[in-house]
Amino acid sequence: TDVELYLTAFGVWELDLLLLEETGSGCRAADCIQYDNYYQQFTTAPGVTYYVAVDGFSGWAGAFGLEVTCLACVN
Repeated sequence: TDVELYLTAFGVWELDLLLLEETGSGCRAADCIQYDNYYQQFTTAPGVTYYVAVDGFSGWAGAFGLEVTCLACVN
């Protein structure tokens, strides 16, 4: 299944959008498979757990919106 993630920051802070894949140790920075400032597109694999993290540059924090879209959903 193809998935799109779109991050919107509600302010002037710089936020990063990270995609992590479960490797048996929970949500760890070492498991990051993609990152960008505001947009991610990826293909999921059956039986794999993914985590989405939002991180502020140099400790910045603030409100944000996250839109998740399934581009090719399978029944």
